[in-house]
Amino acid sequence: MFCERCGNKLPDAARFCPMCGYDMNDNQISNINNKYRNDRYNNEILLEVKSTFKFNKVFWPRLIFVLLFTSPAMAMGIIIIMLCIKDGWNLVGVRFLAISIAIPLLMIIYVIVRTYMTKKEYENCVYIFYNDRLVCKDEYWNHFEKELKYKFITEVAKSSTRKFPNIGMIHLYCSTADIYYHGMFIPDIENLDEIYLKIKKIINV
Repeated sequence: MFCERCGNKLPDAARFCPMCGYDMNDNQISNINNKYRNDRYNNEILLEVKSTFKFNKVFWPRLIFVLLFTSPAMAMGIIIIMLCIKDGWNLVGVRFLAISIAIPLLMIIYVIVRTYMTKKEYENCVYIFYNDRLVCKDEYWNHFEKELKYKFITEVAKSSTRKFPNIGMIHLYCSTADIYYHGMFIPDIENLDEIYLKIKKIINV
């Protein structure tokens, strides 16, 4: 190795430079301090974002979709009831009626359970913005952690609806085609415009 002060060639185990008296341990301490400062800088949390659960935004659209999807079964159930009232009840009619009722009922139960799971996912998922990267932590369902370096992000976009103008989605687009399906989504963000500007400032895109 060589002395960093005067450039004199030294044995690998040398502690001092015989030419200028430079202490080689000072260089090691300096490297440790620099690494500590870099780690501390990179691990500084600049922003934490969590999705906002809105019951009206999640539950009712799903329920309406299910009711439309199962409307043929419900219509069949109404027809069967009318026929059974007119001609009398029989085993076949009861079976068809049970099926026509069971399908919508099971779908409604699914919507209720899925809405509850979405609420828990939102409560236990956080997006943490550091100086050099974004980390997504999910502590509810999969217990996973995803990391996205800012250097891969090429664009930050936002989207919302007229019904919920202050709640929307932020999409981070990536330059690498195979990373997180072209980017990372942050759904249902409250105070969308404010959070969007903060994210753009942090990522500097």
